[in-house]
Amino acid sequence: MTTIAGVHATPTAGFIPDTAGVKQTGVMDQRTGEKNLTKTPRLPATASRPTEDVDLESATLDALMRASRVVTAIVARSMARNDNRITMPQLRVLVMVASGPDVTTTAVASELRIHLSSASRLCDRLVAAGWLTRRESPTDRRSSLLVLTRRGRSLLSAIMAERRRAFAQIVADLPATQQRTLTRSLERFADAAGEPRTGSLSG
Repeated sequence: MTTIAGVHATPTAGFIPDTAGVKQTGVMDQRTGEKNLTKTPRLPATASRPTEDVDLESATLDALMRASRVVTAIVARSMARNDNRITMPQLRVLVMVASGPDVTTTAVASELRIHLSSASRLCDRLVAAGWLTRRESPTDRRSSLLVLTRRGRSLLSAIMAERRRAFAQIVADLPATQQRTLTRSLERFADAAGEPRTGSLSG
């Protein structure tokens, strides 16, 4: 016979006490020589550390959207301080021409996902502004290559330098370990988007 929590109980035939996950404590009864047991359920190891289900993809997208607002503000500010006339699509074309060789109007249309006629008008405006010029392709006389003028390169360099200064001020507040993690993450992000690694003029 066993005394559990001060109550006498006699196990029935075939009954096996369930002690799995139960911590038994008690003191010896000096009169009966039996131990008075107190059963305390043993909590799982994770019970004290509740976890919260998080939609990781949604959290990543939210973080990217928040970061994009910072980047957009920096880009807009850098453009406004150097030449208010240039638009974002025009700047993208200048970056394309500076970053890759043999850029054509067809390549611009493909990159910006616009009709070829729209890309042609866009490049015409850049040529008229003195930021781009056209030259005949050495491999295809029917095609013209887009080339940065000295004025166009100067404008692009000034915009990118302004942008880099703004980013540098933000990154400077991050510990070195976080900077390395950010660098790896951004490189993988840009690689996944198909952005070429072309140095400081990419943007």
